Amino acid sequence: MEDREVKRKVKGTVGSVGGAAAGGLVGIIQGSISTSFSFGIPLGIFIGIINLITGGGFAGFLSSLITTTVIIGFLGGILGLIMGLIGGGVVGSSWGKEELKQSKNNVIDIDKEE
Repeated sequence: MEDREVKRKVKGTVGSVGGAAAGGLVGIIQGSISTSFSFGIPLGIFIGIINLITGGGFAGFLSSLITTTVIIGFLGGILGLIMGLIGGGVVGSSWGKEELKQSKNNVIDIDKEE
């Protein structure tokens, strides 16, 4: 294996790990916030109204709203983490691929007769 191929593999590995870490972190934050706002609050209001009607009072309504929002946000954060890890790892693993391709094209073969 040539030196440039080793460099490419190292860059790909480092890029994959770094991309997965960054993607996972962003995925957790983005997934939990967006999912809790998109699904958690409306579902929490619905469950809270049911709790209010069945005699839970305003405290039951707020409890249902907050609990549902947090649980749905947590589940969305887990899904965002998984997608961020996969996406960041795939994108990061391509780091150095173009350099390797260019360096292979620029190699002059001294045994080749012109």
